[in-house]
Amino acid sequence: MVQVSDDARAYPLQILTWHEIVNDTVGGLPLTITFCPLCNTAIAFERTLDGRMLDFGITGRLLFSNLIMYDRQTESWWQQVGGDAIAGELAGLQLTFYPATIISWDEFKAVHPDGQVLSRETGFNRSYGSNPYVGYDDITGSPFLFRGPPTPGGNCDDCSAPEVATSAVGAMVCKAAMKYARKRGRSLSSLSSDSHATRER
Repeated sequence: MVQVSDDARAYPLQILTWHEIVNDTVGGLPLTITFCPLCNTAIAFERTLDGRMLDFGITGRLLFSNLIMYDRQTESWWQQVGGDAIAGELAGLQLTFYPATIISWDEFKAVHPDGQVLSRETGFNRSYGSNPYVGYDDITGSPFLFRGPPTPGGNCDDCSAPEVATSAVGAMVCKAAMKYARKRGRSLSSLSSDSHATRER
């Protein structure tokens, strides 16, 4: 859910799990609403950067299990968890975060009775309400699309509990993996292609 002034909008996770990105204008402010179903990270960004409005889509690629977006204007690639451009013309720039909250449908209706909700009438034939990534967040093993350092808390010999404890809730794998890369002096943009995975959409 995001709110700009009196304009409150809900973006059901049942839809975002399948489409991951919504480009919208809320209360006159151009925003992109993103959700990575593999990390459970729901993040909104302002989509105007240096006076240019950007529209985002998904690349179908991942970096440490986190969504990589692209903007349609320059085709630069953006890491969802940090809002950073990691490849292309805009590499090195960062989007401005906008507050987004995950709340229940009942709470949204009670607090924002006139709020708007993203419709399931998307024009796509998707099984909204089902999870295409069943078992991905099983804490007893590494996620099946993950390519990178051992999953904190998973079945591995060199995983450490402090990594999990200091990671943001909902982005454990993503944040821990980025900390792992930073500890070894590598920037995200310099990580090798074997850190990436691809998934079909």
